[in-house]
Amino acid sequence: MRGRSIAAIAAAALYAACRNSETPRTLREIAEISLVDKKGLAINILREAKKKRAASGKDPMGLVAAALYIACLLNNEKKTQKDIAEAAAVTEVTVRNRYKALKRQLGLEPAPAITF
Repeated sequence: MRGRSIAAIAAAALYAACRNSETPRTLREIAEISLVDKKGLAINILREAKKKRAASGKDPMGLVAAALYIACLLNNEKKTQKDIAEAAAVTEVTVRNRYKALKRQLGLEPAPAITF
């Protein structure tokens, strides 16, 4: 996996193996024994949305999917809205609508071009 550390891949594989074999291990437990921090940009986006009350009344999975999509864009990850929608079990329309709302409410819009 290009761009990923060996520790991150190993931790993800271990977590997936635990889930597949129905071994009760939490993501927190896996993160504690690995060198990988489980917190990331998407979590920070969600925290900021909560602070600015941009998340109130919205479907949590839709917000998570949108935050993940934004984090992917900011990190140049090649993930489509469809990929994220399928993983989060929401529609592409939900991802698109939450993405647009979060982008606007968190001020992630690109600065307007100045013309003379």
